[in-house]
Amino acid sequence: MQQSPQLLKRVDKVPRDGDWIWELKYDGFRIIAKVEKGVARLVTRNGNNFTVKFSKVAKMLEDLPDCVLDGELVMIDEHGKCIFPPNAKSPNLNFIIFDILSLKGKDLRGLPLIERKQILLKLGPPNLIDFVRGGGEDAFTAACRVGHEGLVGKQVLSIYTGKRDGSWIKVQCKGYKRI
Repeated sequence: MQQSPQLLKRVDKVPRDGDWIWELKYDGFRIIAKVEKGVARLVTRNGNNFTVKFSKVAKMLEDLPDCVLDGELVMIDEHGKCIFPPNAKSPNLNFIIFDILSLKGKDLRGLPLIERKQILLKLGPPNLIDFVRGGGEDAFTAACRVGHEGLVGKQVLSIYTGKRDGSWIKVQCKGYKRI
């Protein structure tokens, strides 16, 4: 299954209308991870194969059933902030998983996001991202207050198109600086 990652549309403020879920915005490498017969392959959104470079991350996905996951490869410091670029030798390297595109050969991209999230929760992969439904303004204020990059908002009923269609957005905290 070849897939382009769903792209984020940048917005200046949290929308007040619509049904959204909110996740922290991580600063790392966007990765599509394909697990097949106990072997994980990590590919960046630009098509670069990072499997060998980040073999430790690939190894932690090997116990999952055949699936395709979308996430962010990050290095997190002792204060919970991202250090960019991630270093393959760091013990603080993580793959934060936020979506599932297929499971055991079944394409899930046409399902609403909230259903894909429920499938992920049942699957229980390591480092599954937390999210909140609604309350975007409060979540954004809290994220900025503690120094995170910002938030990603996703429409609850959106399907995974692999495009920048506005169903996934990012709101960046003012003054955020990469570490």
